[in-house]
Amino acid sequence: ASIVVLPDGRIFEVLDPHMHLYILEEDSPASVTRLYVLSSFDPHATLLCPKGYSIFEMRQELVINETFSHLIPRNILKEQTISLHNLELNDDYRRALCPTAYHCLGYQACIFTYSRDLCQGEPLPLLPEYFVLSIGCYRDDLFDAPKKFQKHKDFVLYIEYTPNGRMPEMGFSISNLTYVESSEDAVFNGKCPPLGVAKKEGYFGNCIEYLPPFNVISLELWPALGKSQSEICRSKIIQTLCALHYNSQGLCIPPVYRNKNLKENKLFNSLVFPQHKNIFNLEEYKKFLDKKIPELVPARLAFVIMTKKNIGGTISVLQSIYRGHFLYTVHIDKEEQLREELESQIEKSFPTRHNIILLPTESSFSTTFDSYETVRAKMEAYENLLHLGIWDFVVTLSEDDVLLRNIDDLAIALAPYRGLSFLPDLHAVEKQASVPIVSCEGLIHEFPSLSNAFRTKSNLIFYNSSDDGILSREFVEYLVDENRHSKEVNEQQFFLQTLHFSYNAYIPTLMMNSPFKNTVNLAPIRITKKKLIKNTTNHSSQVDEDSIAFEEEKIKMEKEYFLEKDATLINKLSHRFFFGQKFSSSLKDDAQKFAIQLASGEYYQHLEKLLPMPVIRSLLEETLKIISQELKINSDISIESVMNIQIVPSLVPQQELCQSKLISAHSNLNIDYTYWIDFLTYFRTDGKQQKTRIMLEPSMNSRLCFKSENLRMISLSSWNIEQNQDSSSNWASLQENIPVPYFSSNIRGIVINFLVADEVQSFIEKGNVIHLKGKSGPIELKISLQSPTKATRCFESTEIILAEKYGAYSYRDEASNKDLLVKLHSIFIACDNMETGFWTAKISQTHPRISREYILQFYVLDLSDQTNVDALSKDIGSLWSLKHFAFITKNDSYNFYSDEVRQSSNFIRQRDSTKKKTISRQEKILELETSPSFNRRSDKTYLFICGGGLISSFAVFLTVIILFCGWNYRFHPKMVLCFVSLLCLITGFQIVIIVSVCN
Repeated sequence: ASIVVLPDGRIFEVLDPHMHLYILEEDSPASVTRLYVLSSFDPHATLLCPKGYSIFEMRQELVINETFSHLIPRNILKEQTISLHNLELNDDYRRALCPTAYHCLGYQACIFTYSRDLCQGEPLPLLPEYFVLSIGCYRDDLFDAPKKFQKHKDFVLYIEYTPNGRMPEMGFSISNLTYVESSEDAVFNGKCPPLGVAKKEGYFGNCIEYLPPFNVISLELWPALGKSQSEICRSKIIQTLCALHYNSQGLCIPPVYRNKNLKENKLFNSLVFPQHKNIFNLEEYKKFLDKKIPELVPARLAFVIMTKKNIGGTISVLQSIYRGHFLYTVHIDKEEQLREELESQIEKSFPTRHNIILLPTESSFSTTFDSYETVRAKMEAYENLLHLGIWDFVVTLSEDDVLLRNIDDLAIALAPYRGLSFLPDLHAVEKQASVPIVSCEGLIHEFPSLSNAFRTKSNLIFYNSSDDGILSREFVEYLVDENRHSKEVNEQQFFLQTLHFSYNAYIPTLMMNSPFKNTVNLAPIRITKKKLIKNTTNHSSQVDEDSIAFEEEKIKMEKEYFLEKDATLINKLSHRFFFGQKFSSSLKDDAQKFAIQLASGEYYQHLEKLLPMPVIRSLLEETLKIISQELKINSDISIESVMNIQIVPSLVPQQELCQSKLISAHSNLNIDYTYWIDFLTYFRTDGKQQKTRIMLEPSMNSRLCFKSENLRMISLSSWNIEQNQDSSSNWASLQENIPVPYFSSNIRGIVINFLVADEVQSFIEKGNVIHLKGKSGPIELKISLQSPTKATRCFESTEIILAEKYGAYSYRDEASNKDLLVKLHSIFIACDNMETGFWTAKISQTHPRISREYILQFYVLDLSDQTNVDALSKDIGSLWSLKHFAFITKNDSYNFYSDEVRQSSNFIRQRDSTKKKTISRQEKILELETSPSFNRRSDKTYLFICGGGLISSFAVFLTVIILFCGWNYRFHPKMVLCFVSLLCLITGFQIVIIVSVCN
């Protein structure tokens, strides 16, 4: 039982749902009353009457804090009782808090999840509310229900709400409510076989523990069985619960997951892992990369799009990210009737596509948040992609994602990091008891009675992440192949898939307990506007989009829509993120329109204000000098024109110390940018033009990172005068980290950010960079800004409290195996009229006088004066460093993001307007190259076919006949004509091959 304190001061002792008895052990009174308290934090109603009883009476009561009572609409009754003894469903019935709940009357048991949508009632203000529900159970043999209710007594009712949106024009219509009846015997007769029999029935692994009594098993199973509509699903639920009883650590595996094919060296069947097939051969692609500079070859991407109901959103996502040389797999839930419509929309929107695959029904799953079914669906899509073609990374998206910038930028951003994977965040999960779950038919079923026992003693470290991120192909090959997992991982497989947060934990846990552990980096590519954190005390707070807030049992996160007023915010976020959630599903939504425009090219139009062409030309002039020196061609080369510029966030910070997971979590401050510039160069000596590609990174990094001290990072941000005229106000207009290595001259000062961390409950000196004055005393700092002339222009004395808890969050540091309290302190240093040049920020501690001094440099540039920009060409050039460059030849296959490897496009087919297959010249050679009979074409065979081998061979054949036969026989004129005709025919055929196939 649990104690519930209501807002009006009343205290109830409420039994846990599985504690309400189904079979009364003593006498059987005429009636039994049972109490349930529902809320937004515990909305699950499992109303149960004992065997031989049914629900005759129901009392509903709304309980809120008296302070807010005036906000409740007057037409809603805060308290109401309805009984089958005197049933009068008049208008008062509709004024109840939850009219839908009255459909439970007459049934032996009833299941639903309380919400305003399910109740189909008047909307209530967003308040902490409690729904107190009591039922009166009356004996069936003593009381007769009204005739229309008599058949209910032997059934269990499940009321399911389908979130298709409210329909106010239909009043209290139940069109989006589903009522499922199950027989009492089917729901309450679930049982587990004895341990000895269980092993014979297929339970395998470490099955050693004995079962509780039948009535206990029945009470644990009935809420799940009452919602199940198929025998297959009920069997899966029963087997899962039984296996957890046989071993509470999840080491006993039910037969439903066992691989029964003895020819396969696998433990698990297709419900757990996909059927791993031969994957696409990447040898040619690897050889191609070996010949090039891989960092200058855009990564090949694959996408998985998870669809629930929003077909329009799925098509919109596909249209924004579609490229002919990328691969796409779409998954839609198994039960959904929308599959045909989605397939039709894909055909309509992409009539010539052959690189978009919609998984068939037999390869689809019923995805639910928090369940392993969703993970399994993704693995099926990954497996599909592995044998479709060439890709380096896979990105998992949903129907609600909106692209914020050109998808080619993502391919460029990932180019230097082949073989690495990226997660938005990563948290070690404490091994504590939790509620095991099983998912089936799109529903999650919990077993709360096992929550105290369900835990693991494994040495594996469990992790959680809020998103799938970007996975490398190498890791995906490991993920979907059970035989590559370690023995310990396979032993924990069943435990992992029954975890309540397996949706977010499974892939990070496997990744961090695999040979790919060191390939994981933190780099979020998706952003939400806000997260609203609500804890069990009903307090709420707004959390910044970059904050870490993870405490599975105590918080609830809600995403808010981007609105039209958020255009400036969306523009700033697009510097660092590639996708946004969530936007209105309407294409007329102004926020979504703005995002689509950014992805269509306006992003770089906005950047022209920060990075005008004079700055770019100055940068290229200085870079070209470096290239000329390396090639020893001096002044022979000049810039003809700039062809393309792409600026992307560096997914791995340039400074090694800044790559720690703690620091990487603050991506708004800890980020670098990579520049790809394609331009046309002119060689004066021979008059030739040459396309050139360079990769640049900013050479001035206005931040410092530290490994294990209390001070983890110092970074600089600029204060934008255009956003905030009052420098004394709060940090509402703190400028985002923008993709240029200089500050604009119109700033009023700079913001210095200190990321500090200290052990929780252990604020003592231990090699601190900034000396601690006491356990939590303030640290006095002096900060000065020096102008380009080395004169101290601006000065500030301030203090920070290292152990301040307000605004801080806890973090588990794996390197030191310690719990840390982490906080970001931001200090504004006012400084007007900052002239162009190199500035220096100096930071030190006031006491003691002899302390370490931190020095950071930054550059201020006046963009309004073009003459000034031209004169500062050398300074501007020094703000970037050249990482890679290459000349792009005319036939270079990676020129301007076309297919790097021709063989990988064999599955891309073009179809004409009649939707009949037609194969282009390029595709014919691709089909020929990749066919099994051709065996990927040797150079000699290609030379024979495309070098005139057919006509040459026939000419040799004729010559041999003439030489050996012509001396002794006189050829008939018709025979000569036949030879000449064949020669012409083969010559023509050879020409057709050379033109159409050999290109």
